Amino acid sequence: MDKALHKASSGQKVLFLCFNHLLGNHLKSHAKEKCAGENLVVNSIHSWFFEVIKEAGLDAKLKPFDKTTTSFFTQHYPEVFMDTFIQLEKECFDCLILDEAQDLLQMPYLDSLDLVLKGGLSEGNWHFFMDPLQNIFSGTDEELIETLRNMVSPNST
Repeated sequence: MDKALHKASSGQKVLFLCFNHLLGNHLKSHAKEKCAGENLVVNSIHSWFFEVIKEAGLDAKLKPFDKTTTSFFTQHYPEVFMDTFIQLEKECFDCLILDEAQDLLQMPYLDSLDLVLKGGLSEGNWHFFMDPLQNIFSGTDEELIETLRNMVSPNST
């Protein structure tokens, strides 16, 4: 969170996301206390997806899907979010910080994050924090981690 606050206070537009809804709410409250302004967006990934989708009035696009399935969150949510983000012509973020990344290392999530970051994951400024021992959902995809490592720019800050 300190990295996000520092970057936002220096004028960068920062997106800080995590997987867990309760953690997202806690961090969001903490960020509001520490950082005035609109340079920092803090939330859980699904809550933020929903806020953007609802802002566009497209939350009905999520209704046809069974919300009790894993694919609702890992596939349908990111797909509807990406369509919405493009439709709203939202401004991309200068920096992306992802906590609990071990729970979000799946292509639909990464495609969504690539879309919202200036320069995308291949050239943008991003920081993923993960604990592979805490991955209780899908196991760690080592191939995906290696792909991300190969994207890291020597000029990253």
